[in-house]
Amino acid sequence: MGDTGRNDPCHCGSGKKYKKCCFPKEERRADKDGVDEDSMIDDWGYELFGARFPEIAEKETRSITVMDGGRFGLPEGIYVFHEMFCREHGCDCRRAFFYVTSAPRHNVKAVVCYGWESADFYKKWYEGDDPDMIAEMKGPALNLCSPQSKHAPAILELVKDILIKDKDYMERVKRHYNMFKADIDKRA
Repeated sequence: MGDTGRNDPCHCGSGKKYKKCCFPKEERRADKDGVDEDSMIDDWGYELFGARFPEIAEKETRSITVMDGGRFGLPEGIYVFHEMFCREHGCDCRRAFFYVTSAPRHNVKAVVCYGWESADFYKKWYEGDDPDMIAEMKGPALNLCSPQSKHAPAILELVKDILIKDKDYMERVKRHYNMFKADIDKRA
C-alpha cells in the first residue's frame, strides 16, 4: 500500500511531485463527481466542509492511494476522505465524519466518525456514562446510520493506522472544524 504524500513522486511515474501532477486532477474529479447535491447535507445534521469552503477543500482534502490492496483488504485505488461536520448552531461536539469515496467511480465506501477529545470530554458533552456510546463518539468508528460498503471495516483500519496518527492532518481537521463552526455560528 502506498500513502502518496503531496510532495512524493507521483504514482503515475511522470517524475513530477504528486501535488503538481495527478493530485489536482484526482481531487477535482472527486469534488465534481464524488458527492452529489443530496449528499452535501445528510439527514442527521452533518454537512461537507467543501460545501462551505470549496477552495480550501479542493486543496486540503486528504486522499490515500492504495497500491497493494492485500495489506488492508482493499481494492487498489484512490480513497478520498471528505470531511463532514455537525451543522447545529451552538454544538461543540469536536467530531468529524470522514465520508470516504473511491476513484474512479467516487461512490461511498464508508462513513467513519472520529472525535479527537478525551473520553471524559464526550462523557460530559453527552451527559451520560454509557461506555459504548462514549467509545462510539470518540471513535474512530463506522457511523451505523450511514451507508457502508463491504470495504468499510478495512477503511476504518486505514483511518486508525494512518489518518489519525498523522498529527499534521489531524490539526488540519481541527482547523477545518473551527472554521466550519464559526461559519455556522455567524449565519445563525
